[in-house]
Amino acid sequence: MASNTPAATATNRNAPAASNDPFQGLFSLEDGFYDEGFRQGHADGERAGLVEGRTLGLETGFTKFVEAGRLQGKAVVWANVVTAGGSKKGLKNLQTLYSLVEPGTLPTANTDEAVNDVDDRVKRGHAKARVLEKMVGEMATAPPSTAESS
Repeated sequence: MASNTPAATATNRNAPAASNDPFQGLFSLEDGFYDEGFRQGHADGERAGLVEGRTLGLETGFTKFVEAGRLQGKAVVWANVVTAGGSKKGLKNLQTLYSLVEPGTLPTANTDEAVNDVDDRVKRGHAKARVLEKMVGEMATAPPSTAESS
């Protein structure tokens, strides 16, 4: 005797349908569309992710190298001021700043080590620039030495 309890009815619905059932394809229609949409979305996401990642990388790299170029430009301008002042400490700081941000020596590889190296060199370059800004400001207001006026 067959049982008509809800559990038995649910079990019967999940049982494989007969092969001559004309609605069998309709039962899996939603799953098929879901799977197809997932595959298409995944492929589109991979392409969009690569494009977006490349764009972000170019923007970030450009920003870092613009800052390094700005510091290098300051170093070139300050070279005339520091050289005229004759400060050995200033010349040493200037050489250090220039060597940190010299364009030909900054790595352009897309590796963690290269990115960290650029970040570190620009950060250290900022510190040297602050020191030089103070020195240049002091030299500009300092009276000329007696050796120069003789």
